[in-house]
Amino acid sequence: MSTPILHSLESRPSETSAAGKCTERLDIPCTSDLYDAIAALATMSGKTKAEYARAVLEQHAFGALGYVRARANPVG
Repeated sequence: MSTPILHSLESRPSETSAAGKCTERLDIPCTSDLYDAIAALATMSGKTKAEYARAVLEQHAFGALGYVRARANPVG
């Protein structure tokens, strides 16, 4: 499994995303190994676990190209 490429344009406060203010939450049970891996990857990216996970989920859900375009032209 490869490490996701997080683009430099994705830096945002934790309360917002390219689509607007984050008002919903996900409670995702995971193994301790996955938790540790996400924590390490977030640290290496200079992000919190939530910011890192949100970036990975947005890339997966919306596609990398659309994700970069949205980050380059934020709403609001």
